[in-house]
Amino acid sequence: MVVCLACLSTAPAFAHHSFAAYDRTTSRTITGTVKEYEWANPHVRLVLVVTEQGGASRDWSFESGSTSHMASVGFSRITAGEGETISVTYHPRRSGPGGGYFIAIEKPNGRTYGPILAR
Repeated sequence: MVVCLACLSTAPAFAHHSFAAYDRTTSRTITGTVKEYEWANPHVRLVLVVTEQGGASRDWSFESGSTSHMASVGFSRITAGEGETISVTYHPRRSGPGGGYFIAIEKPNGRTYGPILAR
């Protein structure tokens, strides 16, 4: 009984780390201005303001790995700063536009962070 309870209590943790929401067979790149870069667990988050066709601006939301995973491939809490223009390579969401799972960032000076392998 104790073993069953222990197994059941870990199910939400496994579900939380699913990548099913993202199309990992496709990657795209988009350029925009950093609105928010949150270096926190369980996932690093990024909000990018993107100017779309027609000139309208829209927020695109991305997430990525944990801070330890990101640090292992060169990211840090200062990789992206508010107001900075960057290019983001990402796996798009399966449903709905405007974001996904980011796997790399390129700065205007050509410095690239990533790629991040989803695990």
